[in-house]
Amino acid sequence: MGRLMTDSPVLPQLPHFVVVGKVNMGKTSVLATLLEIDDQRRLRITATPGETTRVQVLPLAIQGREVVRFLDSPGFHQAIEAMRAIQERAGATRVPSLEHLRGFAEAAEKTGDFEDERLLLQPILAGAGILYVVDASKPLRDDFEAEMEILRWSGRPRLAILNEQSEHPEHREAWKTRLGSHFNLVRTFNAHQARFPQRLQLFEALLSIEEDHRGHIEETIRHLQNEWLDRRAQAAEFLYEHFRKTLPWRAEAALTLPEFESPRRKEAATETLRARYHQGIAQRQRACLEKLLSLYRHHLLQAEEAELALPDLEIADTWKRWGLNRQQLLSAGAVAGATAGGALDLAVGGTSFLAGTALGGLLGAGAAWWRGEQLPELKVDVQGIRLHTDRTRTLVVGPPGSPNFPWILLDHLLNAYRQILSRPHAKREATVLENDKAGPSHTLSGPTRQNLQRFFAQALKSKLSPDQEVPTLTALEDALTQVEEQLT
Repeated sequence: MGRLMTDSPVLPQLPHFVVVGKVNMGKTSVLATLLEIDDQRRLRITATPGETTRVQVLPLAIQGREVVRFLDSPGFHQAIEAMRAIQERAGATRVPSLEHLRGFAEAAEKTGDFEDERLLLQPILAGAGILYVVDASKPLRDDFEAEMEILRWSGRPRLAILNEQSEHPEHREAWKTRLGSHFNLVRTFNAHQARFPQRLQLFEALLSIEEDHRGHIEETIRHLQNEWLDRRAQAAEFLYEHFRKTLPWRAEAALTLPEFESPRRKEAATETLRARYHQGIAQRQRACLEKLLSLYRHHLLQAEEAELALPDLEIADTWKRWGLNRQQLLSAGAVAGATAGGALDLAVGGTSFLAGTALGGLLGAGAAWWRGEQLPELKVDVQGIRLHTDRTRTLVVGPPGSPNFPWILLDHLLNAYRQILSRPHAKREATVLENDKAGPSHTLSGPTRQNLQRFFAQALKSKLSPDQEVPTLTALEDALTQVEEQLT
């Protein structure tokens, strides 16, 4: 059988699927979704006809072990001529079979004809299943009919994917009718809108047509489901560590006594620290965003610097539309205040008869009510330090004096998380995360907000209790889950 089989990328112990179809019908976009690849260097998507000129092997691995192999083919180039050549080989009285396709491919290899057809048939002849991708906005023509006939003659498991790349797939019904007579299963799909549920549905469709490697595909589906849950848990850990380190952070500068006693120099130092504080918070937010982007394998969706990486904390509109509303802040403030009051009750052995809890709740709620939507000033503290014989004062700036501050940071990250989950891997334009008009935190459930508020109150004061980590991680994972559920 010559080079046709010795060069085959198909291994008998693995399920293989070759993605075929005419050029620029969305083949590579479907693969990008299946494999979560948005990197042009690994999987190139282009509008240039004939960009795929060879069979590209794209494995899916679980913990370093390959479980499914996809093959990106060059697509048909001379489908009608190839169909006629195969029919001539079979003779007028016979329906062409896999062996006739094999003879056609071997003859084409010797003559150098039908190069694209030979390349895409190679893995099919070696045992690969077929994913045939067509664009529902394109009319059904004779060359498409020829492609479907050739693939039907192979007898291999066949899934047709009707890729709705256009907003007006006017030929959808005609395609569905014709595909249904040539393929084991037909699925409608839009690679440029697909998210994780649609990706999983494609793998489940593969399971429906491929019986020989059922165990591998079932294992793949279980792995994808578990991996998605693991990512969400890891994202919650990223957020926890981020807030644990970011909320208590302050911008500091040491001033000599002459500098401190000069109003002009003291105010200049304070303004510098204010700018440093805002910049530091933005950098920390951006670092957290980049972790989330990497976790969900996005390279072309980006977090820009400073002004695009964080809502502007120095304009009143940010404090009005981001974070919790006044009623939610009132409730959350009561929870935090009650927590602080409860600590006071414990400190005095319970002899306060829970008065501390009640008073703390009232004070916390009041602070949230009066300060929730104001444009807060950054806190400025002064600490005295004696170094050898020089007396110095340390200016400490941050955070903003509003209970909504942590919620605005959370809103920014949850908003980015929502965009990350919504971004299909088939998209190839580089875009940046945008700050929507409102964040998702106000839609979170009451228990989730209460657990997060307890955590925020402790983290701001660098007084995190070890018992707070588990309920906080649970609350953050719940928040991420609720954001994801809003997308469905």
